[in-house]
Amino acid sequence: MKIVSGTCLIVVFLGFAIFLNSCGPRSQAQQDPRLKWFHILSSRIIILDNQAEVDGTLQNTGSERYPFDVTIDATFYDKAGNVVGQAGGVAEDVFPGTTCAFVLMGQVDSLHYSHMQLTPVSLQERRIEKNLPTPPPVSP
Repeated sequence: MKIVSGTCLIVVFLGFAIFLNSCGPRSQAQQDPRLKWFHILSSRIIILDNQAEVDGTLQNTGSERYPFDVTIDATFYDKAGNVVGQAGGVAEDVFPGTTCAFVLMGQVDSLHYSHMQLTPVSLQERRIEKNLPTPPPVSP
């Protein structure tokens, strides 16, 4: 029987801890229940060489009195479902019951692009604006 050193046990423990951490939610933003209030109503992509611009509109169906800065990610896929690019941007100050335009910028393999998926990923306020109420953070 071979005795395992303390250093080896620490490395195994750290590896297991990293594995468990990767199985859970990746960020606090994904846990924000208010994200369900935001719906993409329309979108279109403009591709020039490998540059991608996604223009669209977002609707806030919530009832909180605060405006939100909604970060939106676009993931671009080929016909086989492989990721061939990404883009991101923010729809700023989206008040409840309103729609707001957004523009996302990114890169795409234009030769293999087939379709995209848009996802609201965060309600993080980008900057404090005078005369606008700031939403409270979500408590974990």
